[in-house]
Amino acid sequence: MAIKFKDLLGTARELGAKVLATGHYVASRMLTGGTRALYRAREEERDQSYFLFGTTHAQLDLLRFPLGDLGKAKTRELARQFGLAVADKHDSQGHLLCNRPAATPT
Repeated sequence: MAIKFKDLLGTARELGAKVLATGHYVASRMLTGGTRALYRAREEERDQSYFLFGTTHAQLDLLRFPLGDLGKAKTRELARQFGLAVADKHDSQGHLLCNRPAATPT
């Protein structure tokens, strides 16, 4: 099942989340005025800022992109250290997916 990014943000807010971290390769930083802005990822070939170009300031206040300042090799190294199954997973193709258990009714 594919989830739209805007819906995911709405759900995070409804659940009372203070922030929502994603695996996008883009960075966001606080500006002097207190708002956040998007910046390209450290590794240009991994940069996904094009995908999030329409993100509003209100959305950026909630979003965090911890991978934007890391290279892919460091990201995979950290995933291995934490025992995450995604450490050796193929790169995603920009789709935001949610896996639902087979027994869950649609």
